[in-house]
Amino acid sequence: MAFPIVSKEQLENLAVPLPPLAKQRRIVASVNEVIELFDRIEAGLEAADGTRSRLLHSLPLDPLESAQPNRTASGGFGA
Repeated sequence: MAFPIVSKEQLENLAVPLPPLAKQRRIVASVNEVIELFDRIEAGLEAADGTRSRLLHSLPLDPLESAQPNRTASGGFGA
């Protein structure tokens, strides 16, 4: 599909509809609120990831090893 050539003068004279300034400011405020919300969500996810990582590192590496009964130095079972 071909496009006709648009001159610089045509672009300069092109009317671009914009909402009133008050509406533009409300749009910007809404966008800023969403960005702030995303930042808080991202911080929460990072904190949760750190907590998950600390929990995983605090667990024994071998779950069967932690299930072994305690043995005394003589090799018998102890309390």
